[in-house]
Amino acid sequence: MEYRQLGDSGLKVSALSFGTGTFGGGGEFFRAWGETDVDEAKRLIDVCLDAGINLFDTADVYSNGLSEEILGKAVGGKRQKLLLSTKSTFRLGEGPNDVGSSRYHVLRACEASLKRLATDYIDIYHMHGFDGLTPVEETRDYEWELMPLGIDQKIGALVWSPLGWGRLTGKIRRGQAMPAVSRLPGTAESGPPVPIEHVYNVVHVIDTIAEQTGRTVPQIALNWLLGRPTVSSVIIGARNETQLQQNLGAVGWQLTAEQTAALDAVTEIAPAYPYWHQRQFAERIPSPVGTRSAA
Repeated sequence: MEYRQLGDSGLKVSALSFGTGTFGGGGEFFRAWGETDVDEAKRLIDVCLDAGINLFDTADVYSNGLSEEILGKAVGGKRQKLLLSTKSTFRLGEGPNDVGSSRYHVLRACEASLKRLATDYIDIYHMHGFDGLTPVEETRDYEWELMPLGIDQKIGALVWSPLGWGRLTGKIRRGQAMPAVSRLPGTAESGPPVPIEHVYNVVHVIDTIAEQTGRTVPQIALNWLLGRPTVSSVIIGARNETQLQQNLGAVGWQLTAEQTAALDAVTEIAPAYPYWHQRQFAERIPSPVGTRSAA
C-alpha cells in the first residue's frame, strides 16, 4: 500500500481509505448503500488492515449514528493501528441547533461521535457540508476551484464517492439496462446531477483501457483519481468482502501517460466563469486553472 502525506498535517494516510457508509443500513436511503453488521464489519476492517489501509471514514448521520457505533465496536482493540475520520454538519436531532457548523453544534456533535465510536480521540474531523448561516471564520471549506491553490498551500484532499454514486462500477453503459441493485436511487440521472451521455462517454474510454490493462472499470477509475493533484486518499466503500478485494486492486500499478491523457480529456467539463476566461491568459497564471470531473 502506498502512503501519502495528508496535506501539511504530518499524518500519513493510505492511498485508499475505507468508507463505512455501508455500515448499519438504517433507513431506506442508507439501506441502498449496504447493511453491514458488526461481525461483517470486523472482517472488512481486518481485510483492510491486512492490505495496509490505515484510514477509516464515517459520519454522524450515516444510518443515524449506527455506522459510527458499528465501526467503534468493530475496531475493538485495534484502535492504535488505524486512523478514524468522522464528520458533522447535517441535521441529527430535532432541535434548532442540531444542525450546521456552529461551534455549539460541532462540539456537541464531536462529543456524541466519540461516545458512539467508543474512543477518546478522533484523528480527522470534517465539516460534512456547507453551512451558509455560520460565519466562515468558524468553519473550513474546500471548493473545487481551490484545488490548484491546494498544491501551493499543501492542502490534501480526501475524496468521497470516487465511483460517482455507482456510475463508474461498470454496471452502467450506453445501450445497457440499469442495474436492479445500485446505490443510485432509480436511474443514472439520480444523485448528483451528471448528464447520462457524459457518463457513457467516460465509461467507454475506461472500457477501452480495461481491455488494454486487464483491470476492472472501478480499478481504473480509482487509479486515475489517485493521480489527480492534491489527492491524499480515495475513500472506497464496499457492500461485501468481494467488492472490497476488487477495489483494493486499484493500487500497485499505474496508468500510462496516454491512458491518463485520454481520461483527462473525456472527464473534463466546461469550466464556469471566470475559469474559462482565465484560460485565455495562461501566460499570466502561475498554476493551471483547475478542472473537475463530473462523474
